[in-house]
Amino acid sequence: MKNGIFYIILFFGFIYLYINNNHYEKFSNIRFLHIPKNAGTSFRESYPNIYSTNHFNAFPLKNKINIIIIRNPYSRLQSIFAHIQKRTNDKTCNDLVHFKTLDSLAKAYYNTNSKFHKDATKLLYWTKNKLNLYKIFNKNGGCPRRIDIPCIHWAPQYFYLENKKNIDYILRFEKLDSDINLLRKNKDLKKFFIRDINHKKKSSDFFKKNTEITPLVSKLVKDIYGLDIVLYKKYK
Repeated sequence: MKNGIFYIILFFGFIYLYINNNHYEKFSNIRFLHIPKNAGTSFRESYPNIYSTNHFNAFPLKNKINIIIIRNPYSRLQSIFAHIQKRTNDKTCNDLVHFKTLDSLAKAYYNTNSKFHKDATKLLYWTKNKLNLYKIFNKNGGCPRRIDIPCIHWAPQYFYLENKKNIDYILRFEKLDSDINLLRKNKDLKKFFIRDINHKKKSSDFFKKNTEITPLVSKLVKDIYGLDIVLYKKYK
């Protein structure tokens, strides 16, 4: 009798493990590629059952369902500046110790005689090698407090979409609710999107006052994030 009970428990145990392993296999097939300042935190908090990458690892993988969010480069830069300014004031980042406004950053970037020109260039000039350096010096998360390695938030979006053929769903920050509703209609995804996305504004009005899009800032966006503008217009 005891042996019979043991085998029954063992049988149902195997069934339980099979179901859960199947569940996690499906779970692991969906990856959210978290580009900085593109509602990634809201997405992750709203849909915790979907795997979310780190910023430096937000690249699509083959044989996975890859989801990404893109954003208007102008409002994204405003959001980046406000976010990093807060971190700088909180002394968890050194990026903006010399720049109080987005316009002052643009002026330093274009004025080679400015004593802060090199600092502005370090923030805004990005390559894949620079992304790799960020990964090396940022093992514990957050912004590195090294002047030669700025926060990855400044990196352009197009880096993450070079392999677009492996990205299954490109969502738009400005139309996130409607794009999430489209995911809900997909029979393989709808169970992961059982609720609306809860997207809260992260930056206060105090910091947004320092992010006016002046003519020089507009030029900066076109020069630094020009490929992001092309990308955004394609999916707008």
